[in-house]
Amino acid sequence: MQRILVDHGRMKPAFGYIFSKDNINVGFTVYTSLCKSVEILSEKCSYLFCDCMLIRGNGKHQGIGNLEYLQ
Repeated sequence: MQRILVDHGRMKPAFGYIFSKDNINVGFTVYTSLCKSVEILSEKCSYLFCDCMLIRGNGKHQGIGNLEYLQ
């Protein structure tokens, strides 16, 4: 397991996680805005479960547009 610091506005710290086994990486973003750490999670992981509370993301949470960007 690896944890990665993500951005959740003034709520600190917030972490995303990568679980790895047999060359498969599964990531979880938890509550976060779209940030460089989420992009890294997206690049490293075979599967990524993302927080998505909004249609349009803001400084604390991702939106549907952010998830489309990560595809």
